[in-house]
Amino acid sequence: MSEWRNEGKMTSPTAYVRYTDRHDPDPCTPDETLLMKTRLPAFVYILLLLLGLSLACQTTSLGGSQAVAAGQNSARAALAGAAPAGQLAIIGTDHNIYLMNPDGSGRTELTTDAGGDSQRSYHYITWAPDSRGLAFVQNDVVAGPGRGHIEASLWLADTASGRRTELFQSTDIIPFYL
Repeated sequence: MSEWRNEGKMTSPTAYVRYTDRHDPDPCTPDETLLMKTRLPAFVYILLLLLGLSLACQTTSLGGSQAVAAGQNSARAALAGAAPAGQLAIIGTDHNIYLMNPDGSGRTELTTDAGGDSQRSYHYITWAPDSRGLAFVQNDVVAGPGRGHIEASLWLADTASGRRTELFQSTDIIPFYL
C-alpha cells in the first residue's frame, strides 16, 4: 500500500513523496498526473543492448554500395578486416570462413564444415602479422547431459595452402577474442 506525504522538507508546497511497498501498480500522483517510473521496461534495455551491439560491429567499406556475397547469403561481417596484402577474411551467414578480394572477387572457402545441420561455428578471426595465416576459434556443440556443452578450439590456418593446425582445445576454457 502506498501513501503520499509532504513532510515540509520539499522546496515546493505541491511536491509529494510517495512511500510505497514497491508492488503498488498505480504510478500516479494525487492529482492523477503520471510519474516517471524509475525502472525502464525490459524492451528498452533490449533496444539499448542492440544499439550498442550495432555500434560495436565493424563494417568495412567495399567501394560504394557493392555487396560482398558469401555462400548463398550476403556476408554477416568483415570481422578480420583486410590483411596487409589486401585480402578480406569474413565469416559468412553459414558460419564458415571465407577469403576474398575487397571487390568481392576471388572468393575461396577456408572452412566448409559449419552451418546447416552442423553444430559447428567459427568466430573471432584475426590475421597473423605477416598476413600469411589466420587465427580463429572453432566452437562445437557436443551432446551430453542436459543441454550438452561447448568444445572450443583455437586454430591457425595457412591462407595459401588452406592447411589448418589446432593450437588449443578445451571444454572448460572458451577463447572469446583474439
